[in-house]
Formats: sequence, C-alpha cells, structure tokens
Amino acid sequence: MSIWAAIAVLLLWMFQSTNQAVVGTILPYYCKYVFHNDSWMYSTLYLSETIVLIVGILYQLDKKYPAIMKELAEREACGEL
Repeated sequence: MSIWAAIAVLLLWMFQSTNQAVVGTILPYYCKYVFHNDSWMYSTLYLSETIVLIVGILYQLDKKYPAIMKELAEREACGEL
C-alpha cells in the first residue's frame, strides 16, 4: 500500500470516527428533548444512520471504483480477507 493510500484511509477513518462520536453524543439528547422518547428512538435512528452510511459507501465504491470491488472479491475468494 502506498503512503497516499494509507493517509487517505487514516483521514476517512478519522472523519468517520468523529461523525460517530458526535452523533452518539448528541442523538440521545435530541431524542429525549425534541422527540420526547428516550427509550427506543435513539437506537433506531442510530442503527438506520449507520446502515445508510454503509450502503452509501458500498454503492459509491461499486459505482466509482469497480476495480477495487473486484480486487476485494478476488481476495475474499482466495481467503486473504
């Protein structure tokens, strides 16, 4: 892996971790004081946001970078992942 790929992965990981920390901190208060529901609303919203994020990333990878997806599938078939 080149140094630029490692830097890109590190930056994406930092942005994603920061996003999850902010959402995980603010969402419970938002659900409690705006929706007046602090029992099940938080976990449902957090789960749906995480699913949308993962699906969006996979969709973008598949559309913009099919070679990456092909290589990942080949590595998985060989048992490298």
